[in-house]
Amino acid sequence: MSRLIAITYAGLTVGAGGASAYHLTGRYRFLHDYERASVTFEVVVQDDDPASFVAAEQALRDAYRTPDQALTVVLGATSRHDFDPALNTGFNARATARKLAGQEDTARSARYECAVAVELPASLSGRAGRRSSSVDVATSPSGRRTVTVEGVYTALANAAARAQFAASINAYAAGVLSGLGGTWELVGTPTERADDQNKVLRFTRRYAELLYDQAQGTRDHPAIVEPQVTFARGRNSASSSAALGPAQALVQLDASYSASVRFDQTTDLEDLWSNVVRPYVLAEARRLAGSTVVVTADRFSFDPDENVLSGNLSLLADPGAAFFQARVSLSESIDEGIVLKPVWDGNPWSRDRYDVPKSGVRVLTRTTLRRAPGAAGYEVSGDRVVSDHPAPPQWRGWIEVRDARRASSWLEGLPGEDLPLRASSTSYTYVRADVRSTGARVPTSTPPAPPSSDMTTRERPRT
Repeated sequence: MSRLIAITYAGLTVGAGGASAYHLTGRYRFLHDYERASVTFEVVVQDDDPASFVAAEQALRDAYRTPDQALTVVLGATSRHDFDPALNTGFNARATARKLAGQEDTARSARYECAVAVELPASLSGRAGRRSSSVDVATSPSGRRTVTVEGVYTALANAAARAQFAASINAYAAGVLSGLGGTWELVGTPTERADDQNKVLRFTRRYAELLYDQAQGTRDHPAIVEPQVTFARGRNSASSSAALGPAQALVQLDASYSASVRFDQTTDLEDLWSNVVRPYVLAEARRLAGSTVVVTADRFSFDPDENVLSGNLSLLADPGAAFFQARVSLSESIDEGIVLKPVWDGNPWSRDRYDVPKSGVRVLTRTTLRRAPGAAGYEVSGDRVVSDHPAPPQWRGWIEVRDARRASSWLEGLPGEDLPLRASSTSYTYVRADVRSTGARVPTSTPPAPPSSDMTTRERPRT
């Protein structure tokens, strides 16, 4: 009775319908699981002509060292197993042919054990070609989470592995992240590694949790990936002895920003910086400073090959009040009323001493930095500042004789983002004087100075 089983691989058939030189012996073995299947059988290659036998043996070996071929097992007229890479029913086939020693090992025959192993499509319903996957959740010390998703996609009947992956991965990842809660974005460099037949693809994707807005009012901006924004704040001491200047009294901020930008969203990095990123950085600076800010320097750079942008802003923050800083200085000069006139009497150091009225001058200077005229809390009357400083102090025995004022104004910041400032200074000059209501001088007495050991001082009466 003829055999009904026919096994064909790489176009060579063993068994029913095959060449007469190939005789299928025994029973074939079939093994399969979700990922792979294999067929193992024994065949005797025989021909009465030694040359024909050698040619048939070589054809068997050639067939079973060829990868990625179709494998079919037919029972009569019915297909029992069909693994065809063209139809994605089985792929990445690997075949072996092992010669067995035995009584069939002659000059005209040989016995071989042949095996073919194939990978199977991940056709489980609901997985869309995903053979396997794993999800790793890591948490940083600050509590921010990152998720790494790894897995394998295979080709299906209607799509190669890469196409099947592209059509299915976003929905699968969204389901994974939804179960974790929070807002996420794809970061890093996703890897997609497919075999040369595009039948099996292995992938890795990393997602980072978004805990902070990427743009004004937007937690996840579609074009921005992994932004990094840092703020540095500085403030000079109010007791600094440096000259009063616009940066001395205001809060200093430096903002640095960098981000990757998705090519499929935009390549106009300058527009993204000007209309999205820069307003966002300024808004964050205002929020952190608790006041308005002005820009003193704006630097923007971008890499068109990698679609990466970065920028730096130097800022001054308005403390939120009309008055920023003040400095008060007091100088005093006292003339004791002693005049020494040189005379020649043989002593080169000889002097005549005259007692004259004493004099004293005291100057009080107040310097302030404020908003420019017209800003809240600042009052002017015509061109004269009337509320820059409090009333001058009064000292007993000192009479104010002069009130001198000066002011300078400027705009701090870039055009359109500036803050009007004004520095003003007022000096009050006092003279020491003892006066009666009639204006008569009050007599005072001055004790004579003791004579020096190396000079002669002759006192003369006051004239």
